Amino acid sequence: MVCQTTKNSGFTLIELVMGMLIAGVVLLAAATFSFAMRQGQETTDLMLDGPAQIRGASLRITDLVHRAHTLQQNGGTVTVQSEAGTSTLAVSGTTLNLDEKPLLKKCSGLSLEVQKGRLLIVRFKMQAETGWRDYEICAAVRCRSGG
Repeated sequence: MVCQTTKNSGFTLIELVMGMLIAGVVLLAAATFSFAMRQGQETTDLMLDGPAQIRGASLRITDLVHRAHTLQQNGGTVTVQSEAGTSTLAVSGTTLNLDEKPLLKKCSGLSLEVQKGRLLIVRFKMQAETGWRDYEICAAVRCRSGG
């Protein structure tokens, strides 16, 4: 008498379906986590990058204008003359450039205004975490002795 034994090697259909179901749930959770992390990073960027960019631009513009002798406006360009030389602030689409280098990016409604040759006003809107906000940077030429 010969006894034959059969070996069951491999997985049953139910085991394969259950494995695929568990893998799908794990991948869905990972994708949801990744999406939430990306959204959080975008919100953090809006909260931190915008104000930091505005503070930096405000400091640079204020320092530049305080040291100036004269301000001259020609359309969307303001020429600032000082002892250190001549600098140019120019509006280029959604960017404010200082000597052809970006100072403020991704702005809306950028405008430059010189009043009485001594006061520079930069107006713009920038996107924040809750929508667009209006900003204004004002800087005046310091008084010089003798005139």
